[in-house]
Formats: sequence, C-alpha cells, structure tokens
Amino acid sequence: MLNKVLNKWSFLVYILALFPLLPRGVHSVLMAILFVAFLTSILKNRQKGLFSKQDIIILTTLATLPILFLVSTVYSENISKAIEFIVRTLPLILLPVSIIGLGKMYGKVNVRTFSLVYLLAIFFNTVFNEIRIYSSNNKELTNWEYRQIFEELTGVHGTYYSLWISIAILMITFIVINEIKRRNFKKTILFLFIAVYLIYYQTILGARMPFIISVSLILIHLLYLLRKKKLVYLITIVIIGLFILILVKAKSNLYERIGELTEYNLELPEGDYHIKQGRITNTQIRNGIYYCSFLVIKQNFLFGIGIGDVQDELQKCYQSEINSNVYDIFTFNTHNQYLLVLASNGVLGLIFFLGSLIYLFKIARENRLYLYFFLVVLSCFLTENILSRHDGVVFYALFNSVLISSCLNEKSFST
Repeated sequence: MLNKVLNKWSFLVYILALFPLLPRGVHSVLMAILFVAFLTSILKNRQKGLFSKQDIIILTTLATLPILFLVSTVYSENISKAIEFIVRTLPLILLPVSIIGLGKMYGKVNVRTFSLVYLLAIFFNTVFNEIRIYSSNNKELTNWEYRQIFEELTGVHGTYYSLWISIAILMITFIVINEIKRRNFKKTILFLFIAVYLIYYQTILGARMPFIISVSLILIHLLYLLRKKKLVYLITIVIIGLFILILVKAKSNLYERIGELTEYNLELPEGDYHIKQGRITNTQIRNGIYYCSFLVIKQNFLFGIGIGDVQDELQKCYQSEINSNVYDIFTFNTHNQYLLVLASNGVLGLIFFLGSLIYLFKIARENRLYLYFFLVVLSCFLTENILSRHDGVVFYALFNSVLISSCLNEKSFST
C-alpha cells in the first residue's frame, strides 16, 4: 500500500505547484509530508547509497544559506530572531532532499506538468484577485492604491508576486514555441493571451526588476531562435513587443518607476513622512536603506554581526543617522539578498554564498528554463531579500528542487 502511494508522490509536488492559491500552512504540511515520505522510503527499503557524491554537493550547496545563518547564530545577540531566520529557510534543505531523493527512488516530477499547473495557478489567482479588488471598490484606483489593496488582501508583497508572474511568463514562452512548432495555433493564441494578461498585471504591480529581467530574457530567447530565420518567430517577437510597449505606456506607474532610474540621486529622506509623503520618494528611502546597510556591514566586515542582529542594527542606524520617521512607520530590511549575507556573515559568508550560486548556475546552463529562472532570481536578489520571506523561500526551494532533479539526467525544455 505504501509503495502505491509513494509511486504517486509527484502528485504532492503538483499540488505544491499551486502554492499561489494555497494558504501558507498548507505549504508547510505538504513539505512535511514529502519529507516524511522520503524518510519512510529510506527506512522501509533500507536504501543505501541513494545520493551520489555530486548529489550531496548539490544538496549542500542548496543549504548554504541556512548553514551560514546557523553559524552566525553563535555570535548573534538576538538568538530568537536568528532561530526565526533559520526555521524560515528550512525549505531550502527539506524540499531538495525530499524531491531529489524521492525522484531517484520513484521517478522524477514531470517538468511540463509541473509548469502547466503552476502557470495556471498564477493566472487564475491573478484574475480572482483582480475581480475581488475591483468588486469591493467603487472609485477608480491608482496603481499605487491598487498595489496597497492587493498586498493587504493577499498578504503577498507585490514584488514577490511579480517575480512569480515572471517565471510563469517564461514558462509560457517555451510552451508557445513548442505549440508553434506543432502548428497548434489555438493553444498558441490562448497562451499568448495569458502571457499578455500577466505582463499587464506586472505593470499594475509596478515592480521594476522582475518585469525588466523577464521581458529581456523573453526577447533574448526569441532572438536566439531567430538564428533559424523562421518567419513565425519574428511575428511572435513583433506581437509580444507591441503588446509590451502598449501596456507599459498605458500603465504609467511602472513606466514612471523605470524612468526614475535615469534620474537617480543619492539624497536621503528627510522630515515627517505623514507631512512630506508625496515628496519622500522610493529612491530616497532606498538610499537610506543602503546607506545604513553599509554602516552595519562595516561593524564586522570579515565575519558579520550575526543574522539575529541585522535588523536591530539597521533600526538603530535609521534612528540615529537619518532625519526621517519613515523607517519608524515601515520596517525595511536590507532590500538586497547579497547585502543581508554580507551584514550577517561578513565577506567570508558572502564568498560561500556566491560560490554556491555559481555552482548552481553551472547546473542551470543544462536547462534553459532553469537558467532563466535562476537569472530572474539572481537579479531580484539585487533589490529584495527574496529568501527572508516564506513566499520567496518556498518558491526558490520548490523550483530549484524540481528543475535540478530534472537536470540530473535530462534536458527538459532545452529548446
């Protein structure tokens, strides 16, 4: 009976691929079931030598961040906060071990099925959220008001959701190309419609980095395919390009935020946020974040100050070094994954973290979908602490696990 259940273990992963639709507690339950299933299989079958030397290196590499945080706990003063970070990053260990291990014993997850489940979950969740927001508001919303309501309603940071959308759009790119090759134009039009709608939603959320990097990768991939000089690919590029230009122009929030990059200044926020709300810009707030992040890093450049103390030290810096109460009203972390590691574990920790990413990048080159996923995430690490929130950790751990498992013996989606 147990073997019959375990032979269908991948069904649990397909359910987990619905994570945009699932409550966070369900994520934890599914991850726990997968890990228990893995341990049960090991004990029941007395499995030995399941993981090769390469597998162990991969699993250790994926666990680099929680290991670094655990090490920094030794010299953290705020132990409870350090433990909270470690617990939050445990999926980076549990999911890869479970999915890669069960895949070796009972067969891998089908990446195409996983991708289809995920992107449809994103699409329906997006439509559902938009209906809920507009049906409960009588006035016309600005994009910023929409994003605020969206985050309150879903409990998901807009940038993280935009990151999820980016991967769904990249998946659709591969699906559309495959359907064009099969001359299945009905499915091609259907998935192009979904892609355009998701890009439209990204413009509403206004998160720059996920939008810029995903659109850039789509165009790069299509240009790469143009080497074959097939007209249908050129038409696809023109259609998607026109839609993107129209949507960006129509949704000025994202267009203006991208435009801010050309007028970047190094001013820090000043004054009462309630009074000067319209004049204290996101750029100034970010400047204050990075200014204090580097001051915290200077406290112990070699080993860091410990993951438990980073936010405490940032708050102290905001209060003593910046003449604005915006950092008392809102809580801001380092907004850069690399800076967080540098602050918590120092330059030595950052070297290990970057080394782990380089190793994973070498694996990602074997699978174009994985490569694009990895490039999107690495880029978003520059502007957000993706692995400091449950939504980012589960997303990153799940995709790494499934795609690495696929990469070990095959090259799915390597069009």
